[in-house]
Amino acid sequence: MKTQTEPPKGLKCPNERCGTLIKFSYLTLLAHSEITCPNCGLQLKVQVPAEVKEHLQELVHAEELVEKARTFKR
Repeated sequence: MKTQTEPPKGLKCPNERCGTLIKFSYLTLLAHSEITCPNCGLQLKVQVPAEVKEHLQELVHAEELVEKARTFKR
């Protein structure tokens, strides 16, 4: 069976000298207005529209439910 490799999750730092992959979660997008590169410290302002925030909240809730299901014991 052929498997596809997943693209890296995150955002490449726009600083030409850096290029580090900045990893963040949906929760980060909801809670913060900035994402900071862990390597060079560049701060990126994030403006998430209200409609998108609603979808992100649903995704965060779904992730929480999946995590609870993983740790469920009978």
